[in-house]
Amino acid sequence: MMKDLRVRITSFVERHVAILLIVMMFLGLGATLLNQQHTQKQLIRQIAVHHAKAYSTILEQFRTLYTSEVVERVRSMGVEVRHDYTNKEGAIPLPATFTMLLGSSLIPNQVAGASRLYSAYPFPWREKEGGLSDDFSRAAWASLTQDPESSFFRFEEDEHGSMLRYATADRMRGSCVNCHNSHADTPKNDWKVGDVRGVLEVTVPLERHSQAAMALQQQHVPLLLVLTILGGCGIFLLIAVLRKHSVEREGLVQRDSYAKQLESEAKRRKLVEVAVEHLDEMVMITDIDGKISYANPAVVRITGYPLEELIGNTTRILNSGRQAQDFYRDMWQTILAGKVWTDYVVNRKKDATLFEEILTISPVRDSLGSIVNFVAVGLDATKERALQIQLKQAQKLEAIGQLAAGIAHEINTPTQYVGDNTRFLNESFLKLLQLHEEYGMLLEAVKSGTADAALVEKIETKRDEADLDFLFQEIPKAICESLEGIDRVTQIVRAMKDFSHPGSDGKKNTDINNALESTISVSRNEWKYVAEVITDFDALLPELPCYPAELNQVFLNLIVNAAHAIGGTDKQDQCEKGVIEIGTQCQGNYVEVRIADSGSGIPEEIRDRIFDPFFTTKEVGKGTGQGLAIVHSVVVEQHGGTIRVDSEPGRGTTFIIRLPIEVAASEVKTISPSSDLGLGLGLNNGDPV
Repeated sequence: MMKDLRVRITSFVERHVAILLIVMMFLGLGATLLNQQHTQKQLIRQIAVHHAKAYSTILEQFRTLYTSEVVERVRSMGVEVRHDYTNKEGAIPLPATFTMLLGSSLIPNQVAGASRLYSAYPFPWREKEGGLSDDFSRAAWASLTQDPESSFFRFEEDEHGSMLRYATADRMRGSCVNCHNSHADTPKNDWKVGDVRGVLEVTVPLERHSQAAMALQQQHVPLLLVLTILGGCGIFLLIAVLRKHSVEREGLVQRDSYAKQLESEAKRRKLVEVAVEHLDEMVMITDIDGKISYANPAVVRITGYPLEELIGNTTRILNSGRQAQDFYRDMWQTILAGKVWTDYVVNRKKDATLFEEILTISPVRDSLGSIVNFVAVGLDATKERALQIQLKQAQKLEAIGQLAAGIAHEINTPTQYVGDNTRFLNESFLKLLQLHEEYGMLLEAVKSGTADAALVEKIETKRDEADLDFLFQEIPKAICESLEGIDRVTQIVRAMKDFSHPGSDGKKNTDINNALESTISVSRNEWKYVAEVITDFDALLPELPCYPAELNQVFLNLIVNAAHAIGGTDKQDQCEKGVIEIGTQCQGNYVEVRIADSGSGIPEEIRDRIFDPFFTTKEVGKGTGQGLAIVHSVVVEQHGGTIRVDSEPGRGTTFIIRLPIEVAASEVKTISPSSDLGLGLGLNNGDPV
């Protein structure tokens, strides 16, 4: 009985060995995959928590640094710090406001999906977005007020998938208590240092981390394939006598491998679609006529147009009328030639407000190499442009700060001799007053008939002591010198004011001669020890439409470079001053500015590279190579002018700048209403407008 059972079992195993081995192999593979997926899920969550914690820490450290190094300093200089800083000229944002702004600006390049700052006691202007709006925010507030040192997080699901919501306590700082308690709109006025003021929340979509895990998992695919092939070979050797079963199993393995490849390809395509859908950048796909066939959610969010109004429409729906026709004609010539085009574009939202974006358009070709579509990727640059303007102003003020010691010396010199002259005038006035009293006594004596020779002799002695001839000669000189000193201080202060004035978005008519005089005064301490400045200004020079702040920076860079060039020559070793010549004249429709120095000149082999960014011949730490690059950008790109360099080694260098007097046609910012603008597409196949 037992023997028959063993025979039957042995016979069954021999007949079905392939099936048993396949079952065992797939059971082991399934268990491995399940364990891998579980481990992967736990790892993704741990990474997400780590990234959220790091991101929260960065924002908190930034806020602390911004409060101590920026807010506290600028307040001492009279700069106002407020939440609605955009409505107040010269104001900067509060630490909390700027932290939220920084979080939203950095999100597209970081692992976090969003960041929020909210509280149970929001200010009135933040009640809508800054209160406890859902269950998580209320739970986070309750937990963190009990234990501010810990964090509170939860994994949740929404229509976009899984995500981590990570919250930390925003505690009241000593520098903020008085402001919060005394503010007219404060919802709570008994804050103490260390109180939980609000909650900083960072949201991390887990799909972003899943992509990295998926990439790591795909690295194991070749190993799994190798193991599968080895297993198939082993099975083939074991069941060589059962060819039919081997063939069936081989077909099964092939079909399973093909199915996995199809599934992997489908997942890859799905990941790409999900990634594009979640991009913060705008992505649009059009045909060669500019008709929109795809727009991601960022386009809908930024432009305000619903998807059904975009699909099938042309890109003229976003027409702002702010770009010239030549701008789009050049763009079409570029992309129809199969090249990638990138530039700043101003477009219009559905509510008619304008926004700026950095737009990149790439052609899409079919298998035959013909262009069939265009992909436009736009990054909303409105905030970045505003920050760029602030950065340019900060760089200009930094340049002024570097000149501050020299300017202080320039102001101190006339102030000193004005003070000396004032003290001399005070002493002289006392002497004249005493002599006047003596003359009064003489007059009374004459009237009463008691005047005698002794009184006259006494007055003559007083007159000799006062030295009237000296006083009558020196007092007018002292008054004249004092007035000149006051005029000199006034000139320096006016030059500083003109030079440091923030730039504007548009051009305005400017007196170039006055701009040069202001810059010469501001930079005086840079050149006065090494050179004499000779000016030859055209008095009939017309006002020039330009960006005055940017041109001031151009003139400053060239004058300082001239002083440095002279300071490094052999003449300076002999204590002989060089010469900087600055002149203006009108040349037809252009204003020409010449700045020449008697320095060492520029060698011919590097003359073509002086306007390249980061190219410098100065020692490390004494030059960044950005000065002349900025000069070229301002003159050529912003003003449509030209800049030429004439130089001879040992004889000096002359920079010749020519700026157009009339505003170029491309700056009129008009365009036919029928032209397509949108995301930079739509002029039908590049035809003329």
